[in-house]
Amino acid sequence: MMRKLLFVILLLLTLTGCIFQENTPEFKQLSDRFDDYQLNDIIDDQNFKSMLDDVTYKATISTVKLEIRVYTALGFLIETRYVSGFVFAQNQDFYYVMTEISSTDVSVPYELWIEITDYKGETYRGYLVTRSESLGLAAIRFAKNPLKLLGVSTLAKAMPYVGEPVMLIGFVNRTNNGMRMGLVSGYELQENNYSIMNTSIPSDAFATGAVILNIHAEVVGIQFQVQGGYARAYDIFQIQAMIEDIII
Repeated sequence: MMRKLLFVILLLLTLTGCIFQENTPEFKQLSDRFDDYQLNDIIDDQNFKSMLDDVTYKATISTVKLEIRVYTALGFLIETRYVSGFVFAQNQDFYYVMTEISSTDVSVPYELWIEITDYKGETYRGYLVTRSESLGLAAIRFAKNPLKLLGVSTLAKAMPYVGEPVMLIGFVNRTNNGMRMGLVSGYELQENNYSIMNTSIPSDAFATGAVILNIHAEVVGIQFQVQGGYARAYDIFQIQAMIEDIII
């Protein structure tokens, strides 16, 4: 409990700009205890094992690959895009998938054809539900098959701390349900008041739209960009804002 209290104090001091000078004994003491908190409270063996178990048995059944084809009005294929997504909701008839918006960009008179592949390799026809330019996200739905039940991702209530481990699941390296791990390396505030989460997760463009999970296998972000070979993600609050605008 003391480790967590000291961490909160250090975080508040950092956010308010009232941080100790790095060469003072006070700063060194808090810094050492914060490092100990990260290593022994956040990244302990039990949490790590639990994360892997949850990801293996729960989270992967809610992640999907998206193949998005762009056709002319006469039916000629002009482009095929491969990205990632995750199931964020369901109702009696449909599953709903979240992905990054750029994969669904199309201009008149071109048309989109969407194929969704689940964790077992089963495919479904997907239909665009809505796009939000301001949030940078798109939602797609596909019909349920009662013989092929999928999972629905659990959304986190808060973002992970800087230095906390996170995992990406998606079509990374052109592998369905590919998994990559890393740490949260920092946050950037956007003009829309949501945060961009920077990570040390090695990634690529095929993982655009991939889900990023915390140590409890809860969604904390969605990859929208790769910078320097590492995933950058929109935060969970931006995802929640998108979900609130959708009628399920």
